[in-house]
Amino acid sequence: MADAFIEYCLKEFVKEIGEIVKEHYDTNLNFRSPTVEYSTGGKYWKVFKNYDKDDSALRGSTVIGFVRKEDGAILAASSWKSPQLRTKQPVKGYVMDEDRLQTLKQYHTFG
Repeated sequence: MADAFIEYCLKEFVKEIGEIVKEHYDTNLNFRSPTVEYSTGGKYWKVFKNYDKDDSALRGSTVIGFVRKEDGAILAASSWKSPQLRTKQPVKGYVMDEDRLQTLKQYHTFG
């Protein structure tokens, strides 16, 4: 079971990413910005962009990355279903860190 503080930090992190994504879309693209959401799995939360289904240009969802429930570790995505764990440094940061947004890369993925 995830710690309440870690889950609170996750919600704040997702909100901050959503603000960055919205600003990027409003400034640089002629599309409605996707919402940033998370879903709960067994060991991880999946953080993803959910595109408006009414927008004819973009549809569906894109995974941003994963957050481990146990300790709040931010992990890059290997696929839609799983985090990338087979690297020298799979942990990119922690949702409790003040500089957690440094884990967000150019195309709104963790890296």
